[in-house]
Amino acid sequence: MCGHSKLPRPHEEAGLTGGPAMDRPIEESLPAIARRSRRVQAAGAFLAYLASSLLLFGLPTLGDPARTMVGFGTDPGVFVWQFAWWPHAISNGMNPFVTDAVWAPVGYNLAHATSLPAATLLAWPITALFGPVVAYNLVALLAPAMSGFCAFLLCRYVSGAFWPSLAGGAVFGFSPYIAGHMLGHPNLTLVFAIPLVVLLVLRVVDGSISAAGFVLRFALVLVVQFLISLEVFATTTLFGWGTLVLAYLLLGAERRRKLVAVGRLAAGAYGVAAAVVSPYLYHFFFAAGAPESPIYDFYPSFYSNDLLNFVVPTAITRFGRGEFAEVAAGFTGNISEQVAYVGLPLILIAVLFARIWWRRPAGKLLLVSLVAAAVASLGPALKIGGTETVPLPWALMRHLPLIGFALPGRTMVFGFLVLAVILALWLSDSHVPARPKWILSSLTLVALLPASSTLWATKVDTPPFFSSGIHRRYLIEGENTLVLPYGSNGNSMLWQAEAGISFRMAEGYLGVVPPERFSAWPIVGDLYSGQLTPGYEEELRKFLGGNDVRTVIVDERAAGPWEQLLAPLGVAPQRVGGVVLYRVPQAVRTAYAAATPTS
Repeated sequence: MCGHSKLPRPHEEAGLTGGPAMDRPIEESLPAIARRSRRVQAAGAFLAYLASSLLLFGLPTLGDPARTMVGFGTDPGVFVWQFAWWPHAISNGMNPFVTDAVWAPVGYNLAHATSLPAATLLAWPITALFGPVVAYNLVALLAPAMSGFCAFLLCRYVSGAFWPSLAGGAVFGFSPYIAGHMLGHPNLTLVFAIPLVVLLVLRVVDGSISAAGFVLRFALVLVVQFLISLEVFATTTLFGWGTLVLAYLLLGAERRRKLVAVGRLAAGAYGVAAAVVSPYLYHFFFAAGAPESPIYDFYPSFYSNDLLNFVVPTAITRFGRGEFAEVAAGFTGNISEQVAYVGLPLILIAVLFARIWWRRPAGKLLLVSLVAAAVASLGPALKIGGTETVPLPWALMRHLPLIGFALPGRTMVFGFLVLAVILALWLSDSHVPARPKWILSSLTLVALLPASSTLWATKVDTPPFFSSGIHRRYLIEGENTLVLPYGSNGNSMLWQAEAGISFRMAEGYLGVVPPERFSAWPIVGDLYSGQLTPGYEEELRKFLGGNDVRTVIVDERAAGPWEQLLAPLGVAPQRVGGVVLYRVPQAVRTAYAAATPTS
C-alpha cells in the first residue's frame, strides 16, 4: 500500500490543478468545496454503516435496550460488568486495575482480564444515566459502524473513489470476523484503530501530515487500541511491523528511505504510548495476580481456522445452513471464533486483482499480506474438516511474549482489512469492466451477509432481587457471597453490575481462575460441574469459612443439586425476588476461618 504513489490524492480528486492569478478566488474556493464534499461523503458512509449495524445486529435490542443485550450466552454480562466496574472504582477512589468484587477475598488483576477501559470510560455518562447494560449495547452496536467507517477512510485514501470505498468498508466492518465476535466480544469488534494505523502510515509517507502530527496521532491510536484489547494491540503490532519490513523489501529506494524514517517515528509513538499506559503496564508485568497459563491450554489448534472455512460459511452468516452446516460442524472452536469465511465471489475478486496488480509493488504487498494473515489464522497446524495435517508457522508464535496468548484464528481481522482495500482498488480500476465489478461486489456483500438479528440478542435474566434493589435489605455493603450457578455457568457478574457492585463474590468469569485460592478447592469442581463428589459437605464448609462467605444466593430458576449441596448448612432458606438465600452460620465461618484448599 505504501508504494501506490500514483493513486489520486484528495486534491487530485477535486480536479485542483492550479491556474492563472486572475482565477485564484475561484481556485481557493474549490478546496473548501472538496473538503465539504468529502465530509458529506464520510458522514453518509458512517450513517450507512450505523444503520446497517442497527438493522443487522440491533433490532431485538432496540425495543428494550435495558433488558436485552447484544450477544449470546454469558459473555455479554462479563462486559456489562466492565462498564459498571471502571466508573465505580474511579468514582470511589479505588484502584481500577485490581478488584476484590470478584474472586473475593483474593481478588483479581484486571490487567490480565478481557477489560476495555477506553470504551467503558468514554461510555461513563451513558452508564450513569441509563445503566451498564444500555452502555454496553451502545458500544456493541457502534463497533461495526466505527470499524467499517475507518476502513472506508483508508479505502478512500488509496482508491480515491466513494462507492468502492463504501463497499470496502462494509467488507471489513461487517465481515464474519466482526459478526462472530458480535456474539459478545466488544473488545474484538472495536478494531477501528487497525485501519487508522495503516492510514496514518500512508499519510506520513506521502507527506500529507508532519512527523510530529504523525507521532501524536499514532500514539493516540495505539493508546486507544491498547485500552480496548491488549490482544489486538499485540497482533496489530506484530502484523504492522511485519508489513513495514515487507514493504521495505518490495519498494524502491526512495520509498525505503521514507519507510526507515516512518519506522523511527512509529517507535517514538510507541514510546509515548507506553508512557501513557504505564500504570496498565505496571499491573500487567509486575503486580500480583498474573495468570500462570493461557486461558485455554488447547487454544493454538482448537481456536484456529479450518482451511474449508474460507469457502464454507457457518451459522453466523445468512447462508450458513443446510449442507454447509454439516461441513461446518467439523470445525473446531465455536461459531464466534470460526471467522475465516471469505466466500467465492471475494476470492475471485482477489484473484482478478492479483492478475492486474501482482507486478506492482503495492499490489504484491497487499497480496502477500493477505496470504500471511490467512496462514496465521490457520494456527499451528493445518486443519481440513477438523483433521490436523501439516505444521504451520504459528507453532513458533506460542513462545513469544503477549502473542503467545493470542488466539490465531482472530488474526483474520487483518485479512479482511486487506480484502477491503483490494476490493476498493479493484472496483475503482478504470480498466476493469463495470458489469463484473458490480456483479461480483454485490455477490460478495450478499455472501457475507450476517445471519438473522435474533442470533445476536440475549435477554437480561437478572432476578428482581438484584435489579430492583431488594438486595440492599438482605446484604451488608461489601459482604462476600456465593452465587449459583457458579462463575461462567451463570450471569452473576451481570447481576452484580446491575446491583451497583455493592457486594462481593467468591467467584467470577474473567479468564483464568485464580489457581491457588480457588481452582485448588475441591468443591469448586463440584460447583462448576453440578456433580457432588463424596465429602462435599465438609469441603463446602471449608470453602465458605476459608473465604468468609456470609450468604449463598441461588437463582431459583437454575437446575442443579443446590438444595442438596446447601442442606448440610442446617439453615432455612429464604425465597425473595427470584432467588433463594442461605445464610452461612456464624459457627461455620468461625470454625473454618483458617481453612485452606489443602487443609
